Amino acid sequence: MVFAFASIFWSQAPALTARRSAALGMTLLFGVYFASRFSVKEQLRFLAWGFGVCILCSFMFELLGLNPSEGIPGWYGVFYHKTELGRNMTLSAIVFLFWKKVEPEHRGLARTGFLASVVLILLSRDMTSLVVLVIVMALLSYLQWALKGRSLRWAMAGIALLLTIGSFSVLWVTAHLEAITSFLGKDPMLTGRVPLWILSSVMALRQPWLGYGYSAFWLPDETYVQRIWSILKWEPPHAHNGFLELWLELGVVGVGLFLLVFSRYIIKTLAFLRSNSEPWAAWPATFLLFLFLANLTESCFLVSNSAYLILYVAVAATMYKSRNEIGVRTTTGTLETHCA
Repeated sequence: MVFAFASIFWSQAPALTARRSAALGMTLLFGVYFASRFSVKEQLRFLAWGFGVCILCSFMFELLGLNPSEGIPGWYGVFYHKTELGRNMTLSAIVFLFWKKVEPEHRGLARTGFLASVVLILLSRDMTSLVVLVIVMALLSYLQWALKGRSLRWAMAGIALLLTIGSFSVLWVTAHLEAITSFLGKDPMLTGRVPLWILSSVMALRQPWLGYGYSAFWLPDETYVQRIWSILKWEPPHAHNGFLELWLELGVVGVGLFLLVFSRYIIKTLAFLRSNSEPWAAWPATFLLFLFLANLTESCFLVSNSAYLILYVAVAATMYKSRNEIGVRTTTGTLETHCA
């Protein structure tokens, strides 16, 4: 956050970067409030009900023809593109899985929500989201097995291996999507990502260390953006890769700082899962793994007013709060022992 705000000093659009950084700061504050005000159980309940409304409205919009797909096969639901529907329903399916655990009295609703989420992923015909869901569920099963009485180091090595395989799977599916899903129709958003990544990387190499400034690269009036759009024959609003988008905006320094913090919280969530028996204990690690995979083909790491950023901050704040609670319990136990 501080580095994004500091990019005002080298941004090619300082005023825009300042406004977007302020919005980013407000999003981070809301994430902290969300984690401090509500327990994880309550957070999952709110998310489940919110996604439930999205599911109902998505079916209603499509069945009533309120959100036409402009000739591209696949449902959009209440979102502006089918990839948005697919990605959000992937997170929805994960949320309903955990809601079933934390509030078993709503097991029936949770199962219905999970199945409806999967159905909408299939109806969106977003192959990448389906692959991400399968990988996340496989990682979740591995997490719950590997961290029970086993070495955290070996568990992390296995997760890193599975995550690497999963990442290459997502990227391979994305790169070969036209051949794999030719029945989906010609959608440049699905088939044009690799050329976009190449062109974006070329532009990132022009200002590799500090980037162009937060939210200051994809400016429609810039000549280089118009050239990229002209070559691609479609107008992407971002790089369709979270890491590449960070490189464009904040350079190698920004990417390095983000990965350092992100890796730290991955380790914290895994350690928390290993030492905690709460039914939601795997939620923080699972969400971070989902966020990592989702950003291989989309850009939703540091996006202001984004539910993904709010949940990322909420996970980080939850880990901080849990550490403090453990510290308080440890101190209290030590004092009681000395008093006895």
